[in-house]
Amino acid sequence: MPYKQITCFLLLACNTFIANAKVSFVTTDLQTEQISATLYIPKQSGKMSAVIVLGGSSGHRNTVYPELLATHGIVAMSLAYFRSQGLPNTLDEIPIETVSDALDYLQNHPQVNANNLGILGVSRGSELAFLSATNDPRITAVAGIVPSSVAWHGQISPHAWTIKGKPLPSVTFPRQSEESIYERSTAALTQNSASYAQFQFEKINGSLLLISAKNDHIWPSSLMANKIMTYLKQHNFTHSTYHLSVNDNHFIDQKTRDGYAQLLVDHFR
Repeated sequence: MPYKQITCFLLLACNTFIANAKVSFVTTDLQTEQISATLYIPKQSGKMSAVIVLGGSSGHRNTVYPELLATHGIVAMSLAYFRSQGLPNTLDEIPIETVSDALDYLQNHPQVNANNLGILGVSRGSELAFLSATNDPRITAVAGIVPSSVAWHGQISPHAWTIKGKPLPSVTFPRQSEESIYERSTAALTQNSASYAQFQFEKINGSLLLISAKNDHIWPSSLMANKIMTYLKQHNFTHSTYHLSVNDNHFIDQKTRDGYAQLLVDHFR
């Protein structure tokens, strides 16, 4: 049956049929005044869960996790939040409402179960994922890959994120130093509580999955994931939580991803 384009938004359609050993899917590029994204639709009938995927500080749309989810029958939207048409050029003062607009779109998609919307953030994308999930109850499942427990500074300005036009508190460290970013970010976390910039994880309206890297060389994702788990316990979080720490660096390789792929799929289903 031919793929039907959604007409409730302006689309720059680029339909590609991709064969896969599991479920094949269709990709469509979306470009509206609010959204710059690629949509991955599994070629199967019925309404499906949907997940917004946020990449890291490169600004590129993540392709790895949308493809993984789509081949398992989950609609995925790889959403750009900077360095794309109509968006800021740098990771500075990004409105978290960018995600709310994407959720509006998915809610109205005829193949999406509007009651089962999730979000996955990789590296700095985890910050936006957590901020969105704590402010929008429509999100009922959240995953952070090599995640952060706090909001960090922007690439140029002191703030990476805004809500309703107001900058959100952020942790900062010296931009120029002989020390690595890992050393600087670890010091920034341990030299003060950084509680002023910690996300209010207890406000998440659903389950939370964290996948950190024991040998992370960019920032201390395992340390931060442990901080999140401790915070949730202290705040009597009622939804399910799980933290998997893998023997890998910040750029988790395919073999490691294959090892936790089913865990991730089950989480969003």
